[in-house]
Amino acid sequence: MVWSAPIRILVLSLVILVIAPCLVTGQEKTVRGTVTDTSGLAISGATVFQLHSSRGTVTGDDGTFILTTGPAGTDTITLIISFIGYRTDTLMLGENFRSDEIHLILRPETTDIEEIEVRARRPDNVTIIGIPAVAGMVIPSISGGIESAVSTLPGVSAFSELSSAYSVRGGSYDENLVYINDVEVYRPYLIRTGQQEGLSRINPDLTASVSFSPGGFSASYGDRMSSVLDITYREPSKKEGSVSLSLLTSSVHAGARSRDDRFWFIAGARYRSNTLLLGSLDARGAYRPHFADIQTMAGFQPDKRTRLTLSLWGSLNRYIFIPRSRTTTFGTIENAFRLYAFFEGGERDRYDSGGGAVTLEVEHTPAYRSKFILSSNLAGENESFDIRGAYSLSSLDRNEGSENNPDTLLNAGAGSWLSHARNSFRSIMTDISYRGEITRGRSGFEWGIAVRKSSYDSYINEWLRVDSAGYTTGQAGTDLTLTSRTEMSLETESFTAGGWIISRTGFMLAGRASDLNAGMRVTYDTYSNEMLVSPRISVKTELTGRFSLYLAAGAYHQPPGGRELMTGNNEPGNPLRAQRSYQLTAGARYDFTAWNRPFRFTAEAYGKLFDRQIPYKLDNVRVIYYGGNISEGYSAGLDMRINGEFVPGVESWFSLSLMKSELRIPSLSTGWYPAPFDQRVHFSIFFQDYLPGHPDFRAHINISFGTGIPTSPPGRDQWDTWFRMPPYRRMDIGFSKVILSRTTGREESFMKELSAGIEIFNLADIRNTISYTWIRTVRNSQGQTREYAVPNYLTRRSLNLKLRAQF
Repeated sequence: MVWSAPIRILVLSLVILVIAPCLVTGQEKTVRGTVTDTSGLAISGATVFQLHSSRGTVTGDDGTFILTTGPAGTDTITLIISFIGYRTDTLMLGENFRSDEIHLILRPETTDIEEIEVRARRPDNVTIIGIPAVAGMVIPSISGGIESAVSTLPGVSAFSELSSAYSVRGGSYDENLVYINDVEVYRPYLIRTGQQEGLSRINPDLTASVSFSPGGFSASYGDRMSSVLDITYREPSKKEGSVSLSLLTSSVHAGARSRDDRFWFIAGARYRSNTLLLGSLDARGAYRPHFADIQTMAGFQPDKRTRLTLSLWGSLNRYIFIPRSRTTTFGTIENAFRLYAFFEGGERDRYDSGGGAVTLEVEHTPAYRSKFILSSNLAGENESFDIRGAYSLSSLDRNEGSENNPDTLLNAGAGSWLSHARNSFRSIMTDISYRGEITRGRSGFEWGIAVRKSSYDSYINEWLRVDSAGYTTGQAGTDLTLTSRTEMSLETESFTAGGWIISRTGFMLAGRASDLNAGMRVTYDTYSNEMLVSPRISVKTELTGRFSLYLAAGAYHQPPGGRELMTGNNEPGNPLRAQRSYQLTAGARYDFTAWNRPFRFTAEAYGKLFDRQIPYKLDNVRVIYYGGNISEGYSAGLDMRINGEFVPGVESWFSLSLMKSELRIPSLSTGWYPAPFDQRVHFSIFFQDYLPGHPDFRAHINISFGTGIPTSPPGRDQWDTWFRMPPYRRMDIGFSKVILSRTTGREESFMKELSAGIEIFNLADIRNTISYTWIRTVRNSQGQTREYAVPNYLTRRSLNLKLRAQF
């Protein structure tokens, strides 16, 4: 294979950038660490200096610092850590200390001087939201994990508690980037319902930090149009471990570090079965879901400035369902119906993935760092089902005092259906990337290049036959008349090469401290044979120590891959092109104090313009693309969030989002119509509390409300016939009790904490709708031909018991 000129240039640049820097080593003792606030957010600009010496440094944007101290023979090293608005901390280190153990937490301090209050500002990157890593473990949610905490943020909507997928500011599930330690994470492509979905790739037991941007992110992040979720797994500072048991998910993790501080490892394994929850669905039968994964990471530090990390992961997901019957009641009080169906056959699905990554980090100088990453991810998915069913749709008698109440009054229709699928998908993604960074105070320079080879092999063969009283509508065939049929195969591979460059500058604007982040991302994709240029810029100005304004703008491209390629519109002479989005975000942050505790209010107004977009429909949690790059659209809205210590020592937040998102297809003269994820209002709460005087008894509340999104009957155009589903309303609550803790027990106890808890999902027992099963009656007992939308409801109220031990 002959590579094109752009790829040869980028590969040559990669080689030059990797081998050019010289490794600089030092002979003096080095102290490394991280400084954060009580909520886990990094503190940039904190001062760290050695007492009785002239040696000192400041923390970087990520809160990390490196300080070369006095001679190694010094008996005790005393460090002073300080930052405006926080309590100064003192740390004394013995001669044999291990530097990577240092994680300092500064606590806010309020000082009143002649009615002038001085408090710390929490320095965040523009549009980046920091989430406490512990939120992923304590938030009460069926799917659990970090994504459940992300879905409570402004601009983020989740439509099924059984799935970890989320939509950001009107975008599809496929428009979100997820990274773990700078390695991109891929979701399964064939999953069509939340009950088929297994464990998320993100393991909360291993997570150290969580950053999320709902838009306007910098050029260092890859080619997606909506959001980026950046996860960092932690390096253990000493021996650690945990065991968690519950009725849904059980997990175990362990980590350790060598005495010479040069080697460390951490590993976690999980098993999940949601059989308990699926029993509350209308469709009854034998559910056999089994999901398991294992992740491990090990690091080696040959010298003080070089680090080598190896990461491995693998997951096995099995879903077997043998349906028996279904009973669903729907409609209004005046016009209520009941669907009863019985089934034969079954479904058997398999979703497996695995991969690994090798990372080499070199610290050439305290200000200059490089990172080289080689990663690969393999995925195999199979979906197979043959299900035959017969149904009866009846009208219910809701008249009070009637002798038929609450039984059926008359039969509205009867029929049968037969569904079949033999779908498979294989993918191999291999990435090589290099990134470098130079930091000097508030300014810096960042660059990188990356090459990816993507291979896809998929085969889709599924059909549906619906028969209403002997009358079948749909495609005419010689042997069998089908209501719908999809058959396609795809085998393709592509190379994507790209690079980015970013300049970060701190400056004064009208006497106000300001920060500028300007960058450019260039990507070449061999599948569509196009060069994509994405300039991005953001600026933040602090009007006061408490109040700041920021603006972010940029272009975002999304080359076709995965589900977009399974449209059947990939003609050899007319391949799909990258989807494109232009975004503008204006925001404000205000830090204030209430009840002598820190709070922050954030508001962002945004606008997004799309073109070359591939239109799609939503079926449960599956996104179905069609038609090629033929649509254009926009999203505009306002996101607001207030977060802080409503209860001392723990962070909670309230989020409110208002949005409008529409599409149109100019070639079909459709006019504007609602986008599939056009949720106009979304409100969420994540609240943590504990009993006064008894912090060992804790409560966590997760509340979500979102207006309905549009949907259309099968076979109808989205722009001609659509209606909105009912709003999504849900409240989950969890209670936990610390049974044993080192703070209350003996210091020599090997167990750090033992806690037990109970979670109540869907406390109000609200029946939320995720999709519809469409029943068409032809010449029923009343002589009518009608189409009925039978809702597919999500889970009802259920309980979960948890037990967790930390070592």
